[in-house]
Amino acid sequence: MGNKKKSRFGLTIDHVLIAVKDLKDTANVFNNLGFTVTPEGLHPGRGSRNRLVVFENDYLELISITDPNLPLFRPNMAVFLESRQGIFIFSMGTSDVQKMFLNTKSKGLDISEPIYGARHSADGDMEYSWHQSEIKPDQFPGSQTFFIQHDHLIKERYKDPPNAWNHENGSLGIYNLTLVVDDAVESARQWASTLGLEIFFSGEVDLLAAKRVSVAFDNCTLEFLSPTDDGVIKNFLMEYGGGPYSMAIKVKDLQKVRNLLLNGDVPFSDITLDNFPSISISADNAQGVRLNFV
Repeated sequence: MGNKKKSRFGLTIDHVLIAVKDLKDTANVFNNLGFTVTPEGLHPGRGSRNRLVVFENDYLELISITDPNLPLFRPNMAVFLESRQGIFIFSMGTSDVQKMFLNTKSKGLDISEPIYGARHSADGDMEYSWHQSEIKPDQFPGSQTFFIQHDHLIKERYKDPPNAWNHENGSLGIYNLTLVVDDAVESARQWASTLGLEIFFSGEVDLLAAKRVSVAFDNCTLEFLSPTDDGVIKNFLMEYGGGPYSMAIKVKDLQKVRNLLLNGDVPFSDITLDNFPSISISADNAQGVRLNFV
């Protein structure tokens, strides 16, 4: 990825929300991919429940609807699940959500005051809490997002199972998140200028018939793809109007991942990502997530 600068405001991609229809089935699929998955938790008053794949600095949230008859904090998740499962939206981590709210609101961002949130265990006990500031869904091209400030350190939040960030596949954290947009250059410029991010890579991805532009968060990159010709990216854009497309996870040992997938009869392809040998899992084999290991 080269020597990238840190974001001006110390932003991370805190977690990626993966919307699914059945948490139990999803946990089994992710276990088979070598991930440790936490027990189920509830979001009181929000109409959703989740299970997590935790790393030392970020995480994946496997989220589903608790009861379709209850009010849903994110009604568009129900609409999303009508068409597919997979990467729904993501959040941006900050150490000062009030400051980010004020900074971005002053730049004209349509954003709400920070609010309180909490995750409860299945027996109702409060496990941890946070404050988040919601950004209107249409403010950024490619994905809905929000700021989040956690009230507890990551190793304080996730104690069941013990050492939940240790994964059989050796996963270390999020490497990148890729969004499909109409114009990769303009989309990256909009995100970067509003959030104080550095644009550090652009080029063509011949295999996808797409232009690629990247911006740097403190822990990973956010990639933008726009079609240059007929192909999978153009088809995705036509079908869904853009949105989160794929995600890559950093791992310690790619051969260990390869052996684990072979033993689990999980189909995969060997690819190259940013000049690194990588493994690609199709959306059909990861609950709608196009997943790469780097």
